Amino acid sequence: MESSSPLLSVLMTVFNAEKYLSASLQSICQQTFKDWEFLIIDDASTDQSRRIAQEYAHRDQRFRLITNEHNQGQTICLNQGLREARGRWIARQDADDLSLPTRFEEQMKVIEEYPHLALVGTSGVMINERDELVGLLDVPLRQEVIVWSMALANPFLHTSVCFQTNIIRFLGGYDPQYRIAQDYDLWARLIAAGYDTKNLPNRLVCYRHLDSSLSKKNKEQALEEITTISARVARETFGDHLSESQRLLLQGWRFSGQRGAFWKLYQKLSLLLPQENILVQRDHARFTAMLHLNSAGNSTGMALLKELVAAFMADGAFFICWIWQRYFSRNF
Repeated sequence: MESSSPLLSVLMTVFNAEKYLSASLQSICQQTFKDWEFLIIDDASTDQSRRIAQEYAHRDQRFRLITNEHNQGQTICLNQGLREARGRWIARQDADDLSLPTRFEEQMKVIEEYPHLALVGTSGVMINERDELVGLLDVPLRQEVIVWSMALANPFLHTSVCFQTNIIRFLGGYDPQYRIAQDYDLWARLIAAGYDTKNLPNRLVCYRHLDSSLSKKNKEQALEEITTISARVARETFGDHLSESQRLLLQGWRFSGQRGAFWKLYQKLSLLLPQENILVQRDHARFTAMLHLNSAGNSTGMALLKELVAAFMADGAFFICWIWQRYFSRNF
């Protein structure tokens, strides 16, 4: 395949990310899959980010650096990259995150096996500014559970996804009205349009958890955007099964005062999944354990113990594996 038309376009937006940018770019250079171009949209950085990206572009012709004179914000930059991409597929990565060396190879194998898929994501790990493991990031794996769970939480790690370029262009790309949850909105529209998706259980990306991240600095706006998208998805997914107040309650797992009511509603909605499909039920049990573990991360004392017990009861094998990987394993 000619270098002018790679199979994969890696899309990264950058704004003042000099501290972690070199490591992030290097993680793409080290990929075992080589048929890619790297689109870097520098959004008028005032630090050394542009210089770092230029150095990589001088060394490797697969890098394409596009610089903005004025700061536009991430959503605008993502659409800018979406227009410029030459690959049939686009892989996302944020400027402070890392991809494990086999990430693209493993995703492209799945894409080759299931060419109808519109998007393939992965699981991941959470690291801090010192590259230390501080959490695990798990996602629903099967299409049925991805669709069912979308009103409760974003089912894809944005920094992990590969998606078909033309499909996302057809859907209009990222909606500029969302500054933080633009990916959640896009995946919701992708699912609503009937496209098939998949997540890999493999932890192939490292998401860097920083207090300076956009979602952390703007928690209220992030939650407002998430709640708006969640309510819309709930109407599309569950229809008359939910009242307006119940649609708002679907984010209740995030808040200690609403968790009791949330889990009662959760059990009711679980009956809408195909009960006879063992693979769906296994993935749903795994997702249930994930939510309890997420709630445990925001709990203390007896509430923490209660969430851990509930996670074990939902999927004991997943819980034990999760605990081992989080606290005892040296490998991702």
